[in-house]
Amino acid sequence: MKRFSLLGLTVCATGLLFVSSGFAQIKDITLASQDVANAAKVAYPGTPGLAVPPKKAAAASSEGPDSSRPWEVEFHGGGMFATNPDGGSSALPAPGASFTAGSGGSSRAISSYMFGDGAALFNTVITNGGPVGSTVITPLDPVLNSNIVERKASGGIGMRLSRDITPRWGIEFSTDYSFAPNEITGRALAGVEATRASWVAAHSDNFTNGCGCVNSVGAISDIQRSEGSQLFFTGAVNINLLTERRFIPYITLGGGAVVNTGSNPHAGIFGQYSVLIGGEHAATDQINVRSQMDSVQGTFLAGIGAKYYVTPRWGLRFDFRDHVAPYRVTTRLDASPFLPNIPGSGPVGPGGDPTLQFSNDASLGQDTLSGPHLRGFRTFRSDGVQNLFNVSVGVFFRF
Repeated sequence: MKRFSLLGLTVCATGLLFVSSGFAQIKDITLASQDVANAAKVAYPGTPGLAVPPKKAAAASSEGPDSSRPWEVEFHGGGMFATNPDGGSSALPAPGASFTAGSGGSSRAISSYMFGDGAALFNTVITNGGPVGSTVITPLDPVLNSNIVERKASGGIGMRLSRDITPRWGIEFSTDYSFAPNEITGRALAGVEATRASWVAAHSDNFTNGCGCVNSVGAISDIQRSEGSQLFFTGAVNINLLTERRFIPYITLGGGAVVNTGSNPHAGIFGQYSVLIGGEHAATDQINVRSQMDSVQGTFLAGIGAKYYVTPRWGLRFDFRDHVAPYRVTTRLDASPFLPNIPGSGPVGPGGDPTLQFSNDASLGQDTLSGPHLRGFRTFRSDGVQNLFNVSVGVFFRF
């Protein structure tokens, strides 16, 4: 009995030892599980069980446009530059009607000695048997048969109103004012002066060398060199090459109208002579050359630029665009000959055929400078295409 009792005690002790060891392991596992759960709670507070990482909060961006404000208004300034084509068609007034002079030779009724048929007739008479040492007239024909003006570079100001349709593209309406005037070219001014000076010398030599007559000859010029300005009214589509950035480059395509405002430049010559040849003979030879442009011209525009957003609400804009428009410039001529009526001052002249005749009494004979008045005769019409470049820097605001 003692042996069985001792053996039973031994078995019980061994069982208790295993049970105690098992409880200890279970406790260790429970504690380890609790540690994992606590770690999860620290990493993801307030999340029961298997934690799911919270959504990352969207960071508020301070770059690029404010998409909740799709409208923009801009004010800008810059420079205007233009090309000046010189191609076109030209014409001069037809030769005057012929008449027979008192000396028996033929002459023609001209509107002026400064251009075309009048200058050609005067120079023919002077070089073919006219007074020795007389000067010929430099005709104004090269000036009349060309575009006498060019659009100069100048400053400009303007504003634009635009609206985003999508982040990629939007529409825009612009108004620009260019201070750039039309200006008579240096070549045209030199031609006007050459005609004026030679007209004085030619008539003075003709009277002095031809008859030794007492004469008074003079001519002055009247020039308004720079005139006019331009207004641009255009609509366009802006296509952004980047979106949602501080720096957004874009391209522009559109069209509209260019309005030419202000007066037109002109250059005039006022010549007079008075001479005593068996009586007083006098005349006024006056011309005016002016440039004329179409009041309104259609235009196509293309350009590039970039916006820099200082904040989502406002920024700076750099823009370059080319306005392509038909170049419609006309050179027009006015001529106003005047012969005072001086009874008894009949026809005189150098003779020959052809010849010149001076007469202030129409009842006795016709004066060579008795042709029709000309008003707005078109001597040149351009047919090119002009590029009007606008470079600007502006400030824009979104609303």
